[in-house]
Amino acid sequence: MSQPRCHSKSTLETPASNRSSSRTSIDASLADEKHYTPLSLAASNGHSSIVSALLTHAAARPHTPIDLTSLLRSAAQRDHVATVSQLLAYADESPDVGPSASSSMAASLLADIAGTGYTAVVELLLSRPDVDPNGVGTGIMCPLATAAWRGNHGIMWALLNQEGTCADRRDGHGRTPLHWAVNGQQNLAMKMLMYREEVDVNARDNLGVSALAMAAGNGQLAVVKMLAEWEGIDINVRCDRGMTPLMEAAAGRHVAVIELLMQYEGLDVNAHDRRRRTALTCAAEAGCGREVAALLTRGNVDVNVECYDFMTLAGVGVREQDW
Repeated sequence: MSQPRCHSKSTLETPASNRSSSRTSIDASLADEKHYTPLSLAASNGHSSIVSALLTHAAARPHTPIDLTSLLRSAAQRDHVATVSQLLAYADESPDVGPSASSSMAASLLADIAGTGYTAVVELLLSRPDVDPNGVGTGIMCPLATAAWRGNHGIMWALLNQEGTCADRRDGHGRTPLHWAVNGQQNLAMKMLMYREEVDVNARDNLGVSALAMAAGNGQLAVVKMLAEWEGIDINVRCDRGMTPLMEAAAGRHVAVIELLMQYEGLDVNAHDRRRRTALTCAAEAGCGREVAALLTRGNVDVNVECYDFMTLAGVGVREQDW
C-alpha cells in the first residue's frame, strides 16, 4: 500500500513575492453576483476601519473604479455618520474627484436623505461651507421640502437655521415646502414653515393650486382649519382654472370641509371658474346630491347659475326639492 506523499515545507509555502503580489491585486471594487463590493458592504454596515483600509488600498492603485455617490448614499441611509465623513474626506483628497465634485455629491446626498430622519448625517453635510442647502438630489424636491413632507422636524430645524436656506423654495412643479407639508399631512411641519416671514401662505404652484386649495381638495379638515384661520390667508384664492378652495372641496365631495369653510367671513360662495361653475354646480356635478346641495344653500347661493355648457342645477342632477 502506497504511503501518502509528503511535501516539504518549502514546496507548500507561497513565495513572499507571490504573496505580496496577491495582496496587491485585491480589487476592493470587484462586485459579486448581487453587485455588492467589499467597499459597498463595509460602507452600508458602517464598518469604518474596513472602509478606511479599503480606501487606502484603492488610493494606491490608480484608476480603481469607486462609485462614491452610491457608497455615500448607502452609508447615509443607515445613519453611519463616521463612514459618510470618511468617504467625503476621501473624495476631497482624491485627484479623480476633488473638493468641488465632492461638494456636489454632498449637496445631492443632502436632498436625498433629508426625509430619512437622520439629523446627525444632515448636520454633517451642512457643516461643509460649500454645500448648497437648497440643492436637489435625484428628484425635484429640495431638502427642506423632503423633510417637511416626511415630518422630520429635527432636520427641518437644522435646515431652517442654516444660512442660505430658502424656506419658500419652489420645485420643478412650482410647489413650496409648505405645499409638501400639506401633501404629507404634517401639521407641525406646516406651522414651522408658516411662522417664517419669507413663507407665502398663498403661494400657488404651476397649476395655480395653493396649500389651502390642496388641503380642501384632499378633504384634510384639520389642515384646512389651520390654514383658513392663519393671518394673511386668501380664503378665495383661485387656481389657473378659476376654482376656489370651496369649489375644490365641493368637487371632492368633502362635506365637512365645505361646512367648515362656510363659517368664515369673506368666503365667496358664488365664485365661479372658467366654465362659470360655482361650488354648488361642482357639488352637483360630482354627484353629491341632496346633502351637499342643502349645505351650500345655507349661504347666499345663486341656485340659478348657468355654466358655459348651459347647464342649470337641474341639468347636472339637482332638483328643487334637493335644496
